[in-house]
Amino acid sequence: MKVITKILLLSILLTISSCGVFDTREPENPAGSSNIWNPPANPRQVLDNISTYFALRDGVLYMKSFAQPGFADSVYQFQPDYTSPSYDSTLFSVWGYDNELQFILSLFSPDFLPADSLCSIVFNPENEPPGEFYPQYRENYLIELHHTNPGLPSQFSGKADIRFDRNLSGDWVIIEWKDENSGGVTLTELKSAVSN
Repeated sequence: MKVITKILLLSILLTISSCGVFDTREPENPAGSSNIWNPPANPRQVLDNISTYFALRDGVLYMKSFAQPGFADSVYQFQPDYTSPSYDSTLFSVWGYDNELQFILSLFSPDFLPADSLCSIVFNPENEPPGEFYPQYRENYLIELHHTNPGLPSQFSGKADIRFDRNLSGDWVIIEWKDENSGGVTLTELKSAVSN
């Protein structure tokens, strides 16, 4: 009985003197992504990842869908819609991985895209590829953004010819995205507006 009393008394004293160990604290900002990467086993899963991480505004994991220099045999290139009214030959002369990274970080910044606003990209195949691992897709895309720029629409759409390859880890990544106007405001125009 004395042992139980001593243990109980010791427990109470330790709890009282815990110096705030169990107090609620302010959350820390993560150094990287707090989401979980889904390694794509085929090109369709790359597009699924882009949609997921775009909606989550996770630039770190979004960028894992693109061929990064030094981690793939091919490097990512974006080919703009040359008929776009905002086509800028200087901006798009060689749009690669680093340009895409700067674009997505600027796009996801709270100054452009408030945290509680809509942010989505949806892909619909124009026609199904001949096989699960076929490395080229033709997709219709629709991007919806409720951003702070009054001079831009909230929807962007077009067609994309997307080529895929495997990186050095064996994951599928995008090596080329050719943008094409299909009657709406294209990704080329969004990239031009956000990057200037």
